[in-house]
Amino acid sequence: MIGGEDEPVRRLEPIFEALGSRRGVGRAHPRPTGEPSPAEQGYLHCGPPGAGHFVKMVHNGSSTGSWPPTRRASRS
Repeated sequence: MIGGEDEPVRRLEPIFEALGSRRGVGRAHPRPTGEPSPAEQGYLHCGPPGAGHFVKMVHNGSSTGSWPPTRRASRS
């Protein structure tokens, strides 16, 4: 999950593709060009600087919050 201005993110996109490469996984919504979307390749430009960190923080919080009820249910 990447935050930042559009131009630097576009310039660094080859690095993000290499680090987050998931080619052939989850091709449910291919682009009209047939190319996989960035999310399908394992990365996502979330908005301005700080947005990627915020989205990741919310994701981690929701994941962590769902574990205790799951764990309690599995003990029953």
